[in-house]
Amino acid sequence: MKHPTTPRRFITWSRQGARANASLEFALVLTMMLPMITGMLDLGLAFNEKMQLTNTVTAAAEYAVMQGESITSAAALSTFTSNVNAVIAGASPIAITSKTVTFNKTNDYTNYYCLSGTSPATATYTLSSSGASCGNNVLAGQYVTITVTAQFDPLVYTSSALAQFSQLSDSVIVRVN
Repeated sequence: MKHPTTPRRFITWSRQGARANASLEFALVLTMMLPMITGMLDLGLAFNEKMQLTNTVTAAAEYAVMQGESITSAAALSTFTSNVNAVIAGASPIAITSKTVTFNKTNDYTNYYCLSGTSPATATYTLSSSGASCGNNVLAGQYVTITVTAQFDPLVYTSSALAQFSQLSDSVIVRVN
């Protein structure tokens, strides 16, 4: 392009070049920033769904603690399990893919157990009797395990390599008696 000869033409010519530079820089920066922004958005949405899943499990655990002492028969256990599942369905704003409610590890409402372990995945149940000591001033009790799983579908990244991260799960063990 030929340089303008008059000052007025030079000012107009340099403004057009600056606008073209700005457009080019914007396009270059946008191509780098867009994947980062969508990744952060996906991460934020996944974190939000995980919090909603945790709130759902908490609501079910609160119900189990309040209603778990009244289980004295197989029919009461069946009603209790159905009600906890209804609480999970009603409290969850996200799509639940699976839910499990287990009373005393094997749906055994007659026995008492001593529980040890730091999480539902590592918990071990030792058969005991009502009122027996489990050590550390803890008495044998009855427990409900609640596990809820949901599928997170990202906005952009749907790679099969990331499929393991799309399963959100939360579980809790609560003492009911």
